[in-house]
Amino acid sequence: LRDGEWKLYHENGPKAGEGGYTAGRRTGPWRFWGSDRELDAARSGDYEPVDLTPGEYGVTVQGTHVDGRPMGLWTWRRADGSLRLAGEFGPDGAEGAWVAMLADGSLDAQQSGQYTAGVRTGALEGWPDQ
Repeated sequence: LRDGEWKLYHENGPKAGEGGYTAGRRTGPWRFWGSDRELDAARSGDYEPVDLTPGEYGVTVQGTHVDGRPMGLWTWRRADGSLRLAGEFGPDGAEGAWVAMLADGSLDAQQSGQYTAGVRTGALEGWPDQ
């Protein structure tokens, strides 16, 4: 697992990011730059891992806050460890593919889908939109 200070680089050479890891997760202040060397303010900030143990509904939540907002991959798991929900947050809310699973292991097609700025924009590719 990554631990300590890290610097990341784009394939073409410029620095892509710098910050610290603790037990494989980004922590503390991080700065990111695009390949054009411009600061990526949406991804830069103070990273704080979030681990919530099973609550009233028996769900464990894991993700990261950046400057107090959810960012990056988040997962929700049932008490038995099975996946309930997984997806990524961007600066404006849920982004990309989100997968929600029912207790029987089948896809929850009403919650799963493609998201842009926190709004569901369509079904997951390869799954019917029910």
